[in-house]
Amino acid sequence: MKRIFYFINKNKKGCFEAVDVLKRWCNKNGVETYPIETLKIFKGNLKNSLVISFGGDGTMLSAAKFAITHSLPIMGVNLGSLGFLSNIRESELESRLDMVKNKKFFLQSCNLLSTKVNGRELIGLNDIVMKSQDIHRMIKIRVLLDGKEISTISADGVIISTPLGSTAYSLASGGPIVYPDIDAFLITPICPHLLVQRPILVKSSSKITLVPISKNAIIFADSQKVLKVAENQKVVLTNYSKKIKLIKFKDFDLFDILKEKFHLGKDPRI
Repeated sequence: MKRIFYFINKNKKGCFEAVDVLKRWCNKNGVETYPIETLKIFKGNLKNSLVISFGGDGTMLSAAKFAITHSLPIMGVNLGSLGFLSNIRESELESRLDMVKNKKFFLQSCNLLSTKVNGRELIGLNDIVMKSQDIHRMIKIRVLLDGKEISTISADGVIISTPLGSTAYSLASGGPIVYPDIDAFLITPICPHLLVQRPILVKSSSKITLVPISKNAIIFADSQKVLKVAENQKVVLTNYSKKIKLIKFKDFDLFDILKEKFHLGKDPRI
């Protein structure tokens, strides 16, 4: 490990203190540190570099855009309330850095979603969502899979989720939990009018097309960059050409996180 690019949410309490801990560790271990914005102008070799975000899951999503663009691994230090993606505790930072230095970690590569709307690209780490701009109205959306229509959904919207994002908006909308490195995407209706319209798991090589047959449709990725979609305009979603590389540790897996953050498997009667 030669250098670390850090991304901070300045609104989170303790963010500057956490970065100070990072810088002290890096000075002690001969590792360079840079604010993540310097990646835009960095001219050196990025080999043996990584990205660390300090904040919550929203901060991690923002930092991930830089990591994906430059093909760098990323880990997140949680200063927020949930910390599902950014699951390193602040108190663990130095010990986790020691583990990275000693190569006691592994990289988990996860699929991303991609689409273009009116010439503008959207990349979803968690999901890409189509819904009505009028929040009090339902929307009708035709859903096609590899060119074949599979459903016309009347709902508050439709979530196309990555496995990594299956524990986010999709889960809140009744979707299943999918292990992050499975090659699949989820199509999850949001509050569908018909009870038979349920989430569908499709292979990651699928071409998913959404066609709003209602006015005032919008689309967004990871709750950022909202774009308008015209009535009957086709929006095609595919597997992005790059993957996100997450730094993981063997002593803390997906189900540990689900148990800690979501109380998975716990019986409230006990």
